[in-house]
Amino acid sequence: MKFSQKTAVYLAVFCFPLPLIFLFNQAITGNFLNFIYYDAGITAYCWWLSATFLSTRPNWLVQRMSMPSLYFLHGILGVGSLALAFLHRHNLITMGQLIHLTGDWAWYLSLGSMIYAVIFLSGWLVDRFRIIAKLKRFLEHVFKHQITIWLHRLNLIAIILIWLHVHLIGRINAHFVFMTLFDLYTFGILGWYLWNLLFPKQTKAIVTKKAWLNETTFQLNLKLEKPFKNYQAGDFYFLKSKTVKEARPFSVTEPSNDKGKVLFTIRVLGDDTKKLSQLNLQDQVELEGPFGHFAPTIKRHPNIKMVFIGMGTGISPLLSLAQKFNYTHPIKILWCVHQKSDLYYDEELTKMTNNNLIYHHQIGHFNLEQLNKLISHSEFDQALFVIVGPSTGVLSTRKILSKKGVARDHILDERITM
Repeated sequence: MKFSQKTAVYLAVFCFPLPLIFLFNQAITGNFLNFIYYDAGITAYCWWLSATFLSTRPNWLVQRMSMPSLYFLHGILGVGSLALAFLHRHNLITMGQLIHLTGDWAWYLSLGSMIYAVIFLSGWLVDRFRIIAKLKRFLEHVFKHQITIWLHRLNLIAIILIWLHVHLIGRINAHFVFMTLFDLYTFGILGWYLWNLLFPKQTKAIVTKKAWLNETTFQLNLKLEKPFKNYQAGDFYFLKSKTVKEARPFSVTEPSNDKGKVLFTIRVLGDDTKKLSQLNLQDQVELEGPFGHFAPTIKRHPNIKMVFIGMGTGISPLLSLAQKFNYTHPIKILWCVHQKSDLYYDEELTKMTNNNLIYHHQIGHFNLEQLNKLISHSEFDQALFVIVGPSTGVLSTRKILSKKGVARDHILDERITM
């Protein structure tokens, strides 16, 4: 079976809770309405566990769905679990005080962490609503990112409270098979989360070269202490240093044959990127990854036409993809920048132009009329589109492509501000 984003949704939303629901309904007696509320609670718990699993960013899953899609699914599961938990909590009565308290504490912790997650840890709303983006930037001065991460981890405490809540209910904990599977679900997911927290997919690296491409953009060359074996063109890493505690995602600019070296193209946009621009030779940084779904997806579409649309430094992963697939796939590269000095890879892309690769650049964003001229009808119908840039630009371009009839599964994107 082809594993797609829809498959991931079906597994997380529908399949994962079913074994527990089946065993519970077989073991417990009650009226039909109560079973609805019980099953809502079981489903909510399973969705909390699924969201916790997704928060570890499993690489095999990221290769099949984009990171924004992964975060979006994480958010949907979180909001959905709260809705079902509300249904469960407000329609069932328990006589045990401790049972009641553990359920209430879990509810309020989950509600609070979800509100924080919507603002700080999910790009879905921030990318689409300017007022929420402004609220996030304002609150970031008060709530540092590490505090936000720990607040988000209150979900783990909520999961333990729900686990205790179920174990305290006598008519449920008497059923060995259900409780065994319930515990396996809980400690399997929590064990996976803690393993990734204690032993993250990280390696140390040192700065070997830093070169400014223009007044706001620089290249950062790194030498890895321990090379990653599974890097592919178009992948990105989460990078942090002694001064940048929050790991930021950056795409690799070229598919180096030496897997012990990495090149990033970084534009100074805020405090963290400014601190990275102040790194000196031999300074140490940490990388987590690699992550990415561009190259695996392209490999699943041999010989397909490809249209790359890059905005600003969004050209970085597209450059590495073009270098990798230049002679195996027909490629059209469209690059837009704010000003002429931002065309720092123009010469390199021009040299790559051949019968298999077409390159066009312009100052200013692409609009519908321009894309109509630059992209043929056959490309709108058949090509695989890869879009990389700021969230607002990526989303507006996706809308244009959708209006032109491009299939949803033929549009891949990566958002620089996610």
